[in-house]
Amino acid sequence: MLLVACSGDPPPSIAAIAPSVDQAAPVSGTPDRGDDPAVVALDLAGQRLCTGALIAADVVITARHCVSILAGSVDCPAKGAQVSRSSPAQSIRVLVGDDVSSAVERARGRALVVPATDSLCGADIALLLLDEPIDDVQALTVRPTGAANGDRVRSVTFGHFKSTGTLATKLVLDHVSVLGTTPAELLVGEAPCDEDGCGGPALDETSGQIVGVASRSVSSNAAASNAYTRADAFVALVDQAL
Repeated sequence: MLLVACSGDPPPSIAAIAPSVDQAAPVSGTPDRGDDPAVVALDLAGQRLCTGALIAADVVITARHCVSILAGSVDCPAKGAQVSRSSPAQSIRVLVGDDVSSAVERARGRALVVPATDSLCGADIALLLLDEPIDDVQALTVRPTGAANGDRVRSVTFGHFKSTGTLATKLVLDHVSVLGTTPAELLVGEAPCDEDGCGGPALDETSGQIVGVASRSVSSNAAASNAYTRADAFVALVDQAL
């Protein structure tokens, strides 16, 4: 396991804009039928499901809490250590497809690259290195500059389909508003992940590049929203993994 970061202190989080919540309603969105093959499902030893995105044939970007053994809640600001240790990379299955029920296991993890902090607030990002390349899928790229207030992004995630409650369908939301930013996080105006489906990318609507990784559901003015870890804040971590 590799531990890499620019500093030992976690970056500031979006908590001043909206507090986190433990659980959210099933996410909204429409089924993504083949449009985003680089967005993959991560099966964590059959215990839970998360989302990730290929940024190389053998590297997946996702949320750190998805691939960690947690020491406490993911509420922000953190009240103590939130990460106990990383999950065994070899226990993480990478599934390619639009529904988990029919998706195909293409690789497993072999190592993890994560920030050198035990807090997830403003640092909920991880890179999973794969034991086999998935070289027939066009990988996404990370944008080196962040989204700004008022921008719109496209989110892709595996989750509960809102109209049926069905688990593990790849869902897409277009024109999602960015409501707030910090140096390390974005707050968006929808809830693209629930307790299982976080880790998916927020994509720039023009370039298709990754600008954020879905971290946690939050509540803002009684509306469901989501905090994303800014990918541009961890370019050095991404470069290390690549």
